[in-house]
Amino acid sequence: MSKQNILESVLGWGFEGGHPQHTFLLSAQEANKLWAEKIDRHNFHYFKLGDDVWVTQTDTLLTNNWVECYNNEQSEETTNTLSAFEEWHDTDTIYFCRNGSIIIESTWAEFKNYWRCFLSIYDDCPIILNAAVPHVALIFSARGAIFIARQ
Repeated sequence: MSKQNILESVLGWGFEGGHPQHTFLLSAQEANKLWAEKIDRHNFHYFKLGDDVWVTQTDTLLTNNWVECYNNEQSEETTNTLSAFEEWHDTDTIYFCRNGSIIIESTWAEFKNYWRCFLSIYDDCPIILNAAVPHVALIFSARGAIFIARQ
């Protein structure tokens, strides 16, 4: 897979002051391929996905206030909420999907530690996929909710 260390990429500004070791920007070609395989072959942005696409079928609300925590620089509550999500493990590879051309690969542990950095890059319904648990995704709504989608 073609990827670049996030700190050396055009999105490195979002992680300024941080030291992620396992976070990489996928090439646009790799991002497009992953999106087509895991999400949808026809529409490459969350807001263009049809109601029949599995990641739009959110069935559980994980929390309703990540935006408030972000804006008040109170990371602990959201970090604790993410840590309590026991379906994923710290060493799992996750994909933070902005759209079909911009996808960041990381580990679940690093995402939980740097969630504010990821969401400073994009906070309008990014999709978080897990390579080890491909039938479950997290969706961060711009209004503060974190939803779970299941395939």
